[in-house]
Order: sequence, then structure tokens, then C-alpha cells
Amino acid sequence: MPLKEVAEQLGAPIGTVKTWLHRGREQLRRWIEEELG
Repeated sequence: MPLKEVAEQLGAPIGTVKTWLHRGREQLRRWIEEELG
């Protein structure tokens, strides 16, 4: 789903959606690193 559509569905600016995605990816990366050691 394109970012524009996600932003429209959530009622949030595209920049905010990009920030949420970036933060989520970073959290996932850190979690995976901790789990795999």
C-alpha cells in the first residue's frame, strides 16, 4: 500500500507515517539483534 494511502486511511500526514515506519523498523531491528545475540 502506498504511503499516501496509508496516511489518508490513518488521517495523518505522510511525514508522520514515514516517521512511524522508521521507528518501527528500528525497534524491530534492535529486537532481532537482541534475540539472535
